[in-house]
Amino acid sequence: MLREIAVQNLAVIESARLEMSGRLIAITGETGAGKSLVVDAIGLALGDRADSQLVSSGARKAVISAVFEVAPAGPAEQEIRAQGFEPEDGMLFLTREITPEGRSTCRINGRAVPASVARTVGECFVDLHGQHEHQTLLRPAVHRDLMDAWLGEEVMSLREQIGNCCTALHEAEQRIADLESRSRERERLTDLLRFELAEIEGADLTPGEEAELLAERKRIQNAERLSGEVAAALTALTSGDTSASDLLATAEAALERAVSLDESLGETLTEVRNALVGAREAGATLAAYAESFSVDPEHVAIVEDRLDLLHRLQRKYGATVEEVLAYAEQARANLAELEGGEEALDGLRAERDARRAEMLTACKKLSKLRRAGAPRFEKEALRHIRDLAMEQAAFEVRLTPKEPDSGGAESVEFLFSANPGHPPQPLGRIASGGELSRVMLALRCALAGASPAPTIVYDEVDAGLGGQVAAAVGDKLRQLAQHSQVIVITHLAQIAGRAEEQFCITKEARDGRTVVRVERLEGEERVRELARMLSGDEARDTALRHARELLAEV
Repeated sequence: MLREIAVQNLAVIESARLEMSGRLIAITGETGAGKSLVVDAIGLALGDRADSQLVSSGARKAVISAVFEVAPAGPAEQEIRAQGFEPEDGMLFLTREITPEGRSTCRINGRAVPASVARTVGECFVDLHGQHEHQTLLRPAVHRDLMDAWLGEEVMSLREQIGNCCTALHEAEQRIADLESRSRERERLTDLLRFELAEIEGADLTPGEEAELLAERKRIQNAERLSGEVAAALTALTSGDTSASDLLATAEAALERAVSLDESLGETLTEVRNALVGAREAGATLAAYAESFSVDPEHVAIVEDRLDLLHRLQRKYGATVEEVLAYAEQARANLAELEGGEEALDGLRAERDARRAEMLTACKKLSKLRRAGAPRFEKEALRHIRDLAMEQAAFEVRLTPKEPDSGGAESVEFLFSANPGHPPQPLGRIASGGELSRVMLALRCALAGASPAPTIVYDEVDAGLGGQVAAAVGDKLRQLAQHSQVIVITHLAQIAGRAEEQFCITKEARDGRTVVRVERLEGEERVRELARMLSGDEARDTALRHARELLAEV
């Protein structure tokens, strides 16, 4: 629900803050005092189109802030989380800034967002009635959802089943279309994949093979130098009186004699013996290497040919042997899909037909429930409409068959006529603003609990009303406030007196400028405002008595 709306520098509102705790809130004041600016401010916070002329003269910018209490696990919370926002201590903060140059910024919880996102989030919280854009009940697309919610759990369960079937059907049709389009070139792709696989598989690649071949090529290319270095190392280790092995053997003999004189040299003797063994083993290894080392022209050709093959495959299928092998694995999968294309198509077509049959069966059940429920809803809506001084009105729910979709096999539209002899027309064609507002109020009462928006704002619900009809409208608003927060802009004491909270908007001159002041009314202040609304004079004893009687009655 809307807990606070704060406005700075919006037209003649220099600064105003409305903190609301009740469920039925009335905003009153003299004609032209600026009451509708509060509604405009709410709309701007919710992403309505901004007009730079609304910025107060001389102000750097206009700022509108709205604070909403978010019901846990409700539709509004689900939507704001889907948009990437989290409630902060159960609250959501919407801000709008407008500059005289025409720049406008929307923020949610301090983060700048496009106006479209603010509108999407805002529609979860507020439904504005009057000369505003948030009139969801005027949109036929909403009528079906609202009536289905009113009809109850069985209908909503069928809607969910149909939606799931529709999603699965769409996915199956997409996959069928994809396979059918690919089937036109299946033979060409099959031949190509078979050729590529034969080429890769024929190479019998091994991961890491390229590195080994490159090392072998390097050894061959440096054979002469490698042979010389090995020979030099072998000579140093094993040949001549000054070879490492002979010198280590001499050291070993000398240390054996020394150990007999001092046993503490035993560890050093062990180290020399290990070095001697290592030198002899290294010499043996190098000797074997030198004996086996040769450059076979055939082997050179084999290495070069193998590397050429690898590089050719890498240019076509991947930068490394591993990437070439991965390409082959994917090619096998693609080939299997193509070769089994007809079988896959048959399976998908069977799945599609089963889903379509399931969806049509559910649509028939849903249509039957709608046809049975529409007259009951018409009766309920008409009861509320006639309570609001439209005794001759007609209300109709039109069900029009259509191609099945996720919402069923018919469209739903609410039709209305205020006068006998005139056929019901779509709600959007109702000419009278006050008449339309009363119909909206009646429908809200009929749909109590089914609306996704927890706050409803009425700007001209009392147009052309008075007396008992005004009291009936006030009673309807109190009834609606049991299910939703209701904010009403009104000229009628019979409506304002039924509110839990009342705010008064007045104009006053300050430093040569006209500014608007917003006050929360309590006690005698509220009595005097109701007296003014009843008689035009807040000081008349009769009006004051009637105002007190009205509050006491409520």
